[in-house]
Amino acid sequence: MSSSWLLSNKKKVISAVIGLGLPAGFLAWDYTLNEESFSRNFRSLKAAAGILIDYKLFYDPENIHILHEKAAARILYCCQRNGGLYIKLGQGIAAMNHVLPPQYNRTFSVLYDKAPSVTYDRVEKIFMEDLGRSPDEIFSEFDHEPIASASIAQVHKARLKDGTTVAVKVQKPQIRVQISWDLFMYKVLTYLFEKSFDLPLYWSVEYTSDQLRKETDFLIEGKNAERAAANFHSDDLYVPKVFWQHSTSRILITEWIDGVKIDNRAELDRMEFHRRRYSLQ
Repeated sequence: MSSSWLLSNKKKVISAVIGLGLPAGFLAWDYTLNEESFSRNFRSLKAAAGILIDYKLFYDPENIHILHEKAAARILYCCQRNGGLYIKLGQGIAAMNHVLPPQYNRTFSVLYDKAPSVTYDRVEKIFMEDLGRSPDEIFSEFDHEPIASASIAQVHKARLKDGTTVAVKVQKPQIRVQISWDLFMYKVLTYLFEKSFDLPLYWSVEYTSDQLRKETDFLIEGKNAERAAANFHSDDLYVPKVFWQHSTSRILITEWIDGVKIDNRAELDRMEFHRRRYSLQ
């Protein structure tokens, strides 16, 4: 490409650079500093548009189960790709078997499995922002790899300076940025689907949004744990102690208790736990 051609087409070249550079710069900003909030919204709207088109244009009563499966797969992909609160919202969809077709419940059951975790450097950043010290400065031992990871947080096993073994629940850093956008999109899409399909969905939106916001405040969770311990004190229920000196709205430190998942029947039987007494049959 000659310099004379560039000079003669200077305006076109500048327009092309701007035309390509602005979208690329916006995407880079969204992915690096905005936790993909706009990209996730676009993904949600795309999934919603596909579902509306499928049901409105390709509705076939004899093969309605196929449409249900296709729509559920679209939403599942969106929830898994977006992650964060979308995982929790997807779990809510799985629990709505009294409203939605069975294909949704079966499809969304996979969201109860282990969620992706964030790396230790991002965990360390949360500690520095909230407490001004890294986990390795606060604890005598801190497992850099989480032992469990859910939609909005992950749990690390650690040991306090006095030797007490604790569970350290750390909120995933993207949640603080994403939550307002996610809940806004949740309200928009729920309203859209209620009006499009005449389903009673929007009545619970404000309550659900309020509860999700509370779930992202671990100080509320810690206080609720202490309230439960005070209200239900008995030999049949034990609530782990909360260590407030290093807990914040995004970090919750509790006593480590070894246990068994409630759906692990084989292990419960081995421990001679009376499932019938606690209605766990």
